[in-house]
Amino acid sequence: MPAFKAITTTRPCPISGSSSALIVAERDRHGKELRNVISTESGLIFVDPVPFNDTEKFYRDDYRLSYKGVDEPRKKHIYRAGVAALRRLNRLIKYLPQKSRILDVGSSSGELLYLLKNRGYDCEGLEVNRGYAEFAHQELNIEATVTPVSQFATEKTYDVITMIHVLEHFENPLEEINHLAQFLGEKGTFIIEVPNVLSSSQRFLSKWHRGHLFSYSADTLAALFRKCGFEALQCAPVRDGGNLLGIFQKSSSPLSPTPIKESAEQILAALYTQRSRYYFRPRTWAKGCAKPFRNLYESHISRGKSARQILDSLYKDNS
Repeated sequence: MPAFKAITTTRPCPISGSSSALIVAERDRHGKELRNVISTESGLIFVDPVPFNDTEKFYRDDYRLSYKGVDEPRKKHIYRAGVAALRRLNRLIKYLPQKSRILDVGSSSGELLYLLKNRGYDCEGLEVNRGYAEFAHQELNIEATVTPVSQFATEKTYDVITMIHVLEHFENPLEEINHLAQFLGEKGTFIIEVPNVLSSSQRFLSKWHRGHLFSYSADTLAALFRKCGFEALQCAPVRDGGNLLGIFQKSSSPLSPTPIKESAEQILAALYTQRSRYYFRPRTWAKGCAKPFRNLYESHISRGKSARQILDSLYKDNS
């Protein structure tokens, strides 16, 4: 395990406000220069410095092309997202009373919203990428406001705001959460899913993504929302541990800061221990062997179908 270099960051940790950190990694998953650091005060891992001159422009114009090489989803991706939406709804249903008004932030190509609409929910999207939002509207009749989160405005209030694999992309998560919180009702709830940086189901180098400006553990995710005045009803890994699910509700009283449970050095030690163990887990090899067969199946089952046909068949079979 390497010695961890101490630095002063170019931007402070949003949880602690401190600029004291240790370097976690200096390359991204593709071997390109990208420095991830861990705050010595909070244990939060984040990219420093931010690799974009204009982060909102990157997500509006370049992210989808750089990540998947397309400006609208492929058919197999629609099927895959539909399967994931069903799994999520099964986990979330107890937090979604039937009359809930829902805003899905980062609604992408609309698979989750389409499922929610089919289940009778009053829901709409917020999406920064115009190509994906237009696809959702044209193919699935999904309404989504196309704007950066920081510029979103409405007279409506929502019972639930969902953010599924969105929070890790924000350059200023505190500001974005506080901005969205003003559109939540009195007992409004955030439902958050993000990658779990402490998961052993992903190899060490794959954790560092140019678009993932923050990497959360259950502790740091809960601490971030606590700083914004939200209590955690749930905040824990789901499925194979690769993702975290957080359910956060507005608190009626001020909340004290959450102390860090483990030092930054202990968190880093755990990460580097996983680095070698990853390759000795049977699940790692099983997952790798199954991937090409999954891709073939997804391509086959979605071939020749519209987005609506793919999702209608999938959701009808699981209604």
